[in-house]
Amino acid sequence: MYPVLKNCRVRGTEDEYYLHQYFTGEEYELDSLPAKILHECAGKRQIQWLAENFRQSVDEVKTFLQTLEAGSLVEFAEKQRKTVFADISSAPYLREVHIDATGWCNLFGKCKHCYGRQVFEEATREQLTTEEMIGLIEELGRLNVANCVLSGGEVFIRKDLPLLISHLAEQCIHIAGIFTNGTIYREDVVAALHQEGTRTRFLVSLDGHNSDIHDFMRGRGNFEKTVAFIRKIKDAGFPVTVNTVVIRQNVQHLMEMCHFLEGLGVALWRISVPREQGETIINREMILPDWTDVFAIYERLIRYAIASVNGMRFQISSIFKTALLEESVYYLFRPESCCCEYKRNSITVKPNGNVTPCTAFDNLVLGNIRRMSLSEIWYGDLAQSFKQLPIKETMCQGCELLPYCGGGCRKVAWEMHGSSLAKDESACPLYRFTYDTVRPILREHGIRAEILDLPRPYRYDASLINKVI
Repeated sequence: MYPVLKNCRVRGTEDEYYLHQYFTGEEYELDSLPAKILHECAGKRQIQWLAENFRQSVDEVKTFLQTLEAGSLVEFAEKQRKTVFADISSAPYLREVHIDATGWCNLFGKCKHCYGRQVFEEATREQLTTEEMIGLIEELGRLNVANCVLSGGEVFIRKDLPLLISHLAEQCIHIAGIFTNGTIYREDVVAALHQEGTRTRFLVSLDGHNSDIHDFMRGRGNFEKTVAFIRKIKDAGFPVTVNTVVIRQNVQHLMEMCHFLEGLGVALWRISVPREQGETIINREMILPDWTDVFAIYERLIRYAIASVNGMRFQISSIFKTALLEESVYYLFRPESCCCEYKRNSITVKPNGNVTPCTAFDNLVLGNIRRMSLSEIWYGDLAQSFKQLPIKETMCQGCELLPYCGGGCRKVAWEMHGSSLAKDESACPLYRFTYDTVRPILREHGIRAEILDLPRPYRYDASLINKVI
């Protein structure tokens, strides 16, 4: 009998192995020995070989694999197969790639908070071709990348999107999310997802519970289009996350919007004040709300989320999410922790092939996939000097809020002070509120704080980052 992994792959590195179902995105932590055994379950090795090679008894290996078979994670073949798996990755692991598949957007000039209109418009002039996108996806497969996020611009404008979905499935890469403004619905995209069996989620931008608010931000007539899109996507069987920017025009109406989204059957609601970059800087006086109003509604929504834990899920800025109630723990930064811990193992590819640390930090170009492989870029000193940048390298030292904010956003720090190592002062009010108000609420509900594990020692030159911006 030849054991073969079924719709899953071993991901990660020696630091953190896990079994990943690439259609659903589900993950199961693995110790080193089980991970190495499962990596060999590619149709070439029999149970006897696995037992001898890993110095286990045949019965132990068989019992282990049969347990996974019961969970539809392993199947047994009568004959050898030629299944080829990517090698287990070397550290640092590239877990997720965010692909801005196009710079085109049908709402250009309408959204008053667009973070990257100029960069996106420039990127469209040299947009990656279908062949180049397929080449990128194949490299993601070789790198054993687990997840991909598709975005734009407006990703539904890209005509070859169904083909890209098919190639991601072929490379066993889970589409973790598709970002859209929800004004363009395409049956061919939905059909491609169904055909490949991909269980993705759609992250749809909606900024108000009525047309007066939403259309003020994104243009006349778009509220009705976006709500209709949400209903169609839900009817097609996909979960919907709604992304909402908190602005002057909606801050007093967010509880009404909460109930509106519950009525739509939205799975997750993510809300945050827009970053101070791009169009937000231009329209600051018009759209940015007073922090006093923001904190009042944030506290109300957090208490509501806790009281309605079995309903719609919430993610309120970077300070609260429903998952905290299930995990009963939140994490505090060390001075040695990475500034952007939750994006430490991800990277963004822009429409023209530029690679950036995240989709927001579009002017920190780490390389371009037309001139370098993604592997060279990811493992290079420039990329890792930023992805592993410890908080202690920034100017945010000696503050009681530091364990909570992690130094804020490096992109915003650069926008404010011209240095990615500067202080993100826009984060200070939010995390003062977190410390004074949210922390006691979490403690009241048995959610405790734990300090993040100590990362690998930082061996890069942090000054390199500012030199290339």
